Parts: sequence; C-alpha cells; structure tokens
Amino acid sequence: METILRYVIIAAVGALASILANQSIAVFNDGLRPVLPEYLEKRMDRKALAATSFAIGFGLVIGYGLPTSIAASIILIHCILLTTDIIGTWCPDTKKGMIVSGVIGAVYGVALLFGLQVIIDLFNLLPVNFLGSLGQVSAGITLAFAIFPADGCPAVRRCQGHHHRRCDPAGPSDR
Repeated sequence: METILRYVIIAAVGALASILANQSIAVFNDGLRPVLPEYLEKRMDRKALAATSFAIGFGLVIGYGLPTSIAASIILIHCILLTTDIIGTWCPDTKKGMIVSGVIGAVYGVALLFGLQVIIDLFNLLPVNFLGSLGQVSAGITLAFAIFPADGCPAVRRCQGHHHRRCDPAGPSDR
C-alpha cells in the first residue's frame, strides 16, 4: 500500500507541476521565471520558451539532480520539477496541451521513481559501493551555487537604486 501511495503522489506532483508550467502559472526553475513575462507579453514564441526551458534545466537534471538522487537514494526535487518545467513548456498552450502535459508529467514522475529504484538496486548488487563517490559528481555545482553572488547578474545591478521599464512593470518612475 505504501509503495502504491508513493507512485500516486509522484504522479500527481509530476502532472500538477507540468500543468502549472504549461499554463505559465508557476515554474520551479529560477532561471526560467524571468523569461516567462517575455512569453506572456508575446515578445517570445512558445518554441523559444521551450528551448530556453530545456537549455536551462537539462544540465541541472543530468549533472546535479540525478547523481545526487542516486547517491542519496532519494528523489531530489530538482529531478522532477526541472523536468516538468521542460515538459510543460514543450506542450502547446492549449486545453489539449495542458492535458497532454499533465499525462506526460505523471508518466515521467512514475518512470523516475521506478527507474531510480532499479538503478539503486543494481548498484547495490555490485561488489564495490561507489554511491558515496557518485554524490561528489554534483559537489562542484553545489559549491558554485553557494558562491555565486546574488547581484552577479548585470540586469540586477542595473536595477538597484532606480526603476525603469525593464525592472518595474509599472514603467519608469519620476525619481
């Protein structure tokens, strides 16, 4: 019963997160959030949004989420939510696309849970336990996140202390 509940929960998380990304309501990826207004205001098409989502999220899933999830024997939330951002943006922004993104997101969640468990079980059969070392694959990325300054983005530095159309949706102020 507990195993079935895990699959139901992960399917629901995958479906809901994909639908929220598909409808441009919410995304997990901090790098994608500032891009969404460009799409919503029609300055970017859906294909470019999907390509951006993939470019920003895929490396984090492969280089950080999966190795850490395998090494820790738990699903790191990055594995599911970064990919559901990609799924949601790749599906059309229509009612049918919303349904398709939900179905694909649910299937992805179940496949992720099942697949990671199979990989962990296979690694446990090996004569040498290297899962701890595998966790070190993502150590450099984790360190880079920790030392990357919050104001490292030139757009953020430009916006500090004054307002203009790019930073303030209300437009320029008279200060």
